[in-house]
Amino acid sequence: MFDSENIAQLAWREAAFEAGYDLPLDVFQSVLGRNLPSYRDELVEALGEEFPLEAVYQRKQVMMDKYISERRLPVKDGLIDLLEVLERYDLLIAIASSSPGGIIERNVSSAGLSINGFDAYVGGDEVQNSKPAPDIFLLAAQKLGIRSESCLVIEDSNPGVQAAHSAGMPVIMVPDLMPPTILSQDIAFRILPSLHSVLDLIEDSAIN
Repeated sequence: MFDSENIAQLAWREAAFEAGYDLPLDVFQSVLGRNLPSYRDELVEALGEEFPLEAVYQRKQVMMDKYISERRLPVKDGLIDLLEVLERYDLLIAIASSSPGGIIERNVSSAGLSINGFDAYVGGDEVQNSKPAPDIFLLAAQKLGIRSESCLVIEDSNPGVQAAHSAGMPVIMVPDLMPPTILSQDIAFRILPSLHSVLDLIEDSAIN
């Protein structure tokens, strides 16, 4: 939904640099779409036992909070049109994010949207296991009151694609910084270049 990966990358790299570490791109990409507990061991293994992960993470959060509080969080191109079409067809919409619920609410508000415009939202602090486990999407379906197989997930991360597939939900991937893995290419219903393409697909399906 939000064009935040570039912001997150800059914040992660700056926070790590302040602590005396260089955060390689591949290491940053490994955390996308996941919450801290799920990648803690991987970061420590990649950067060393002395890497002050908790301090760097908190500093990263402060930087992102400052950026978002001072500027409107940009949404991905095509999102507003897509939301309008989904509402026109009276389809239920849920946000399922690895971020805590409070961050979801902040991001939605910063982007100029209303959290009341969504039928449900699930944060990473509400489930035991983060993506690529299916927990977040299963809880979202439960909150919407619909079966998993009746959901369509739109994701930009490989862990999210895996999570949706494990939940038994067809998933469209619109890649951001992280290109689709071979696994994502195998299990995704579609890999599309933009939300505009998702909108076209939904419109075509509704017509046919």
